[in-house]
Amino acid sequence: MPENVNPDAAVALGRLRSYHSLQRSFVTFCNCTGRSVRPVWINYRGEPEPYAKMAAQSGRRMNTFLGHPWMFRDAVSDDRLLVNGHEVFVPPPGQFNEIGQPRYIVVNITIPEARPTRMEESTCALPCAQHERGISNIHNWPWLGG
Repeated sequence: MPENVNPDAAVALGRLRSYHSLQRSFVTFCNCTGRSVRPVWINYRGEPEPYAKMAAQSGRRMNTFLGHPWMFRDAVSDDRLLVNGHEVFVPPPGQFNEIGQPRYIVVNITIPEARPTRMEESTCALPCAQHERGISNIHNWPWLGG
C-alpha cells in the first residue's frame, strides 16, 4: 500500500481494495468461533475473493501482502464476523526472525455480538500462539486444515 494511503480512510470512503505491494505479510487466522468461517480477500478491483472454509476453532497460516484487506464471513449464514475486533483486517509489513524465517502474527476471528471472556480469548489463542513460539512442523497439526 502506498505510504500516503490510510487503510481506515479508504474503508470509510468506500474504496476498500487491495493495493499492489511486494512487501509480504505473515498471519495466522484463528477462528475463535464455533462456526465454519470463510476468509474473503478484497482484490485489486474491490471485489470479494472467497477462500476455502476454516472449521470451527481452527487456524490457518496465510502469506499475504501489505495493503491486502481481509474480511471474514460465517460460511453457512454469511453473517459478518470480526477480525481483531474490526470488520476488516489490513496486514502489517511482515517481519523475519534472526535466521530469516517469517514471524506470523495471530489474528483472531470472533462473532460481533459475543464478547469473549478472558478465558475464551486465551483458549482461542493458545493453539495459534504456538506459531509465535517457532514451532515449524505445522503440516502435521490437525487444526490447521484447509
